[in-house]
Amino acid sequence: MGNSDKPYYFGIIVLAAYFIFRLIDQAKIITYFPLDYVNDVSSVLAQLYFLAEFGFHQIVPYWYNGFNLFLAYYPGWFYFALPIYYLTKNLQLTWYLALIIVYILAFFLFLILAKIEGFSRTKGIFFFFFFFANPIAIGNFIRLGRTAEFFGWLFFIALFILMVYFKDKKIDKRFLLFIPLYAGLILTHPMPLIFISLFLFSLFSVKNIKEKIFIVVGFIISVLITSFWWVDYVLNLKNTSTFITNYGDNLLSLNGRFLLSNLAGMLTAFCFILLFYFYYKNRKNKKELLFYIPSLILAVIFLFRLVNFIPVLRNIQPDSYTLFFLFLGFYLFLKVDLSRNIKLKYIAYSALIILPIIFIIISIIYVPLYKEHGKIEKEFNSLMPLIEGRYMVVGSVYSTPLAKAYYSYNAIFYNLSTPFGWSNQYASKELNEKLFDVGNSFRDRDYDIFIKAFKDLDLSEIATFGEHCDYLDSLNEFKLVKKTESTCLYKIMD
Repeated sequence: MGNSDKPYYFGIIVLAAYFIFRLIDQAKIITYFPLDYVNDVSSVLAQLYFLAEFGFHQIVPYWYNGFNLFLAYYPGWFYFALPIYYLTKNLQLTWYLALIIVYILAFFLFLILAKIEGFSRTKGIFFFFFFFANPIAIGNFIRLGRTAEFFGWLFFIALFILMVYFKDKKIDKRFLLFIPLYAGLILTHPMPLIFISLFLFSLFSVKNIKEKIFIVVGFIISVLITSFWWVDYVLNLKNTSTFITNYGDNLLSLNGRFLLSNLAGMLTAFCFILLFYFYYKNRKNKKELLFYIPSLILAVIFLFRLVNFIPVLRNIQPDSYTLFFLFLGFYLFLKVDLSRNIKLKYIAYSALIILPIIFIIISIIYVPLYKEHGKIEKEFNSLMPLIEGRYMVVGSVYSTPLAKAYYSYNAIFYNLSTPFGWSNQYASKELNEKLFDVGNSFRDRDYDIFIKAFKDLDLSEIATFGEHCDYLDSLNEFKLVKKTESTCLYKIMD
């Protein structure tokens, strides 16, 4: 590619402009609590509130008949955000400020990566936007608010810098940085942790015995200092629904809402393998092959959908795989010298212009802007102060606010309790089955199962929308508390 930065200028301008636009749009969260269907962030806000109110590993009464906070989830981001919350006293503002801070930290990490690899600052800046302003990152980290994983990628990038730095240098005292970074990632999210652990194994495989000992000791110390959390987490796994979702099943679907996601994953895995071929072709260094072979094996089994048959790997979200291969692929792209091949050079130059445009088009089409509260949210919000006991919310997929978002909203603002919640890992498999039964039987109008499940869960009230209100009106067991044009609240008769 030579030393020219000119092919990167267009992408930086375009992606930066769109990235800033999405950040400005997402700032609406400060004013409007997230209630729409495209929404994981309301769960994050509630758990941050629970940490501030109750503390680590304390019983939270609002969800799942009471649950032990962070016994089935990762506390890393929440402790990062807690001081900000203490300063602002505003959950939504805290989340947004934390988002901006993490992006700033990540930006500087990309500049550090560029410096140690001999890339220009321009290429480092492009890399940042290429990784964080693509539609998957925008959709997951900004719009959906998958905050724990987002924070985990920050640790991943920092640890990746350490790995590639010490790959060709003798491990010394600077490697001590590994301990707090790896410990932080253990506490933050398992997906980036699994990915960076491949490179930890890779670094281990290319080092001499003395350096191997340094790596093993650093790993053990990181594991030990985080044992206050992960020991209970691991021992409690069998009592939770942590592995209830098999994302590998989605990898076998190439239609509907999975089509674009799966094609992106396959393309990034293939491109990573292809770019490694060009990278290795010019070096043919055994150390380089050893260093990348675990990631290459993962790319192959992901490309051929074999992860669906491998425990743990099948529980990783497909978008996380895509981001991993996107990161590695572009890193190798910056390291490959394509200037010797004119055709490849022009293909590369064209890609640097075309891909940012494609990213923005896909993001505009598939990643909605932040949804302010409209008529239906305002109507439904007016019902919440009237709830007196244990309640459930039933929504209609996509067309109404997210039912689970109200379990966060009501816990934070009205101290309301429910056997439901907005983090399924905390619920036992048995409780999740009961919650599934009561919701599905209501939607399917299976009267006997619904009434039995409703009473077994000791529920007293149900809030819902549209035609569901008409159904409740027909049931003698329920009396109307309040009805608006689109929403209603009913209470079971004593």
